[in-house]
Amino acid sequence: MFCKQCGTQIVQEERFCPNCGTAVEQPGAPQQQNAPNSPPVSGDGAGNPDLNPYFTPAAPKKRHTKAIVAAVAILAAAAIAVIVTVRVVTKRPLGALAAGAAHLSDELKEMESCHLELSLNEDGDVTGAFDFEVNADDQELYLYGTLETMGEEIQFALYADGNSGGYAVGNDGTVIYVDEISGVQLDAIWDAYDTKQVEDFSLSEYLEESGYEEEIAEYIDPDQIDAVYGNLVKRLSKRSTQKDLEQALAIEMDRKSGERIYTVTIEADAIVDTADLCLDIFEEEADDAIRGDWLDEARDALQDEIDDSEEYGQLEWRTHSGNLTELSFSTFYEIDMEITVDCNYDGDDLDEVAFSMAYGDGWNDSQIEITLDHFNQVDDVKSMIPDTMMEQMGSDSIL
Repeated sequence: MFCKQCGTQIVQEERFCPNCGTAVEQPGAPQQQNAPNSPPVSGDGAGNPDLNPYFTPAAPKKRHTKAIVAAVAILAAAAIAVIVTVRVVTKRPLGALAAGAAHLSDELKEMESCHLELSLNEDGDVTGAFDFEVNADDQELYLYGTLETMGEEIQFALYADGNSGGYAVGNDGTVIYVDEISGVQLDAIWDAYDTKQVEDFSLSEYLEESGYEEEIAEYIDPDQIDAVYGNLVKRLSKRSTQKDLEQALAIEMDRKSGERIYTVTIEADAIVDTADLCLDIFEEEADDAIRGDWLDEARDALQDEIDDSEEYGQLEWRTHSGNLTELSFSTFYEIDMEITVDCNYDGDDLDEVAFSMAYGDGWNDSQIEITLDHFNQVDDVKSMIPDTMMEQMGSDSIL
């Protein structure tokens, strides 16, 4: 089973995606629509599966999923804690990654418009070119362009004004299709543009709002969780802790053409050593807030289930003058996946971001490429949307 939000593989008994936290739809449960449908391209009202970026994979082979998921979750928690505490550019590997990611995030949040091109290859080619404009302060969002699949071209537009709702409209030249974007989905978009200071963040409030409070209460005392979080942030932001993490991860550093290149080979020893270190740190900082024996169980699972001879992939990031210029991840443990983010800067300003993902498991093969450029050079996208499409926004109809 795979997460419909981010594509991460999920074991049968999991209730939430270990990567993005999306609730897992159990077999036989009512289906909920979390995103607007892609517009069909045929005039008969039937959806075209080529426009759907999600797919149903074949049943995966048996894997040591619990151990791998546990290790990845621990590494992710550590990375997040380091990222949110880095304030200045540093020459240490994890600090360089954190500072670069923070700078990239700020640049994207400040973007008001751009040109977007995408390509999806999964049992058929889909390409698209769009102009995008957003005003986060006034909560306005417009996108307009064309999709092309199997030789057929579709005009496509997105419109949102405020957080009450928005619309996705497709026009294949014969039929106009309209889908509504819910206020909940728009709230998530506008929340992503909010700038929140680390000192103002409350983990307990976040867990309560996200619906994870009861889940976490099985592992740690909810009344102490903010204090534990604060202690962990301070501990993980120390240079001495980062040096310990770098050693456990066996980070290698090189230089080329003014770039600093950091590489982590994801193998059994590195996973076990890093997970053990993070579990030790958590145990020391959480102390009597921990409930049950789950920490010992996690250690035993890692030791018992991870094959010492296995190598799971590679993580690499590059920085130049404090900017994150490339971030890539590849894994080849029964599922081959490669994700790369390339960032080009014109001086200090972000000029282009290119995202690519290639995935294959022997049954399903797909490749997605997305490029953002011409930042803040696109004007008045709303006026580009044809009147025939604008008139249908709000009608929730198929003409």
